[in-house]
Amino acid sequence: MYKLMAIVLVLLFTLPVLAATPAEQMAGLEARLAQLVKTGSALPREHALSKRYVTLAAECRDWNKQLKAVVNHPDAVEDTAALLWRFQEAVHRLGMLELRTRIVKATPGREPRYGLLAATGLERIVDDQVPAVPVTTTLNLNAAPGETVTGRLVLISFDRGLSKPAYPSPMEFVTFEPLAGNGAAIPANAWTAFFEDAVPTDSQRFMGGDPDFARGVQRTDYLTSASQDFLQGMGWTNYVFYLHADTAWGIRLRLTVPPNQPGGVYRGRVRVWPITEDYPAYATLTVRVHAAPRPTPAMALSGGFNIAAYKYFTAVQQNKSADAVDQAAVQGYANALASLGVQAVVEDTLKPQEGWLFVADAPDGPLALTTTPLRARLLAWQAWAKGLKGVQVARVHDWTGTWQVMRIWPGPGNPRGYNNFVKDPHRMGSLVYPWGDSLRLMMLREGFQDAAWLFALKDATAKSTDAAWIKQAQAALDRATTLATTPDTATPEALLAIRATIMQLLEEH
Repeated sequence: MYKLMAIVLVLLFTLPVLAATPAEQMAGLEARLAQLVKTGSALPREHALSKRYVTLAAECRDWNKQLKAVVNHPDAVEDTAALLWRFQEAVHRLGMLELRTRIVKATPGREPRYGLLAATGLERIVDDQVPAVPVTTTLNLNAAPGETVTGRLVLISFDRGLSKPAYPSPMEFVTFEPLAGNGAAIPANAWTAFFEDAVPTDSQRFMGGDPDFARGVQRTDYLTSASQDFLQGMGWTNYVFYLHADTAWGIRLRLTVPPNQPGGVYRGRVRVWPITEDYPAYATLTVRVHAAPRPTPAMALSGGFNIAAYKYFTAVQQNKSADAVDQAAVQGYANALASLGVQAVVEDTLKPQEGWLFVADAPDGPLALTTTPLRARLLAWQAWAKGLKGVQVARVHDWTGTWQVMRIWPGPGNPRGYNNFVKDPHRMGSLVYPWGDSLRLMMLREGFQDAAWLFALKDATAKSTDAAWIKQAQAALDRATTLATTPDTATPEALLAIRATIMQLLEEH
């Protein structure tokens, strides 16, 4: 058993896809540890969590010391892998404890067993770690009447696991209240919540037993940390899934502002209440509805539709051969993608075409499974800056793999309903899943929405005679162009600030 564990650990830290050598990984963990030690606990030294912080920091140093003694020895590959795993886990737990101390300091009088933070939703949750977001429970959104916008709540479990509800659930996991403001209200049913199934694995959970069961069937490629990103509706299954201790999960909040909503600032709350917990967590929702009319998207999304993959998926689902799948049903599904904003070309893989921003299959590309939501959203900004028709994706989807991969619903011989669409050498996965959108597709749509505002401001600037307004508008367009042409240095905050400025300028114009 221990020999098998050692072999797996060697694989975890020596696969080519991970690129970094053990020594390089150790150096990265040492830098993270130094940062955490310098930051320290946000609580007084006598606080129990601060004492735990000191103890855990000492444990991290101990694992690091043991690792340094073997990392460059060719005969100690197995020991290196095992100690690197231990060091990685200890540093991860210290990072989660540092975050916990900041949350406790921000909520005096009560030490939460789990945390809830608000974020832009353009960050990526990597290796179960909370992205670098402020310790705040206020989600701020800007939108126009009729527009759909999203944000994220980050649910964090400390010390003990959390459960998300089975279906039917005796209680709602996420509930909204109407947002009040300007003598009106945004109704609670304007909101929808989804679980973001985009949390990669880590070695501890992988080694802890059957990973699908222990990690709540998170549909992750456990050796490469690639995971797909479908938006999982609340109460989709008959099973209870778990968020383990020292892990984080994204809850995507989607708001569709009513078409006739008056402009103004609206505020309300959202409640998140994991089952078996004694108390709920709350976040504040603040939405500024701009009176500017929502512009019509001026660009499109086009992608190749893999007929063979769809036939195989359908055949397994219907327990028939691929040749028996009705061609009309295949074409009908391709046509149905139009309702999701996708122009599906019935080809396995599209080739670059003139006038489009082409996104090829690439394990590190802007639509790869390991990308950030920000990179996907920026594609439309890049197409706008280049004056192109839109974004062209080589493959809309590619459902491939074994029968376990394809059987997405529980059934005979497959009691838990495996659903792992990442058995894909390109790590591109699907932009569209049989039950709905992927997070990347949602981000692409929001990017096209952003681009529509950019086009609208550019058009208004060309027609305006107000010199002072034109100067402000041109400055905003220049900032947008810089962001679009340097996507590797873009930040979520910069993108959202430009978007809010453009909407305000058009509202005032």
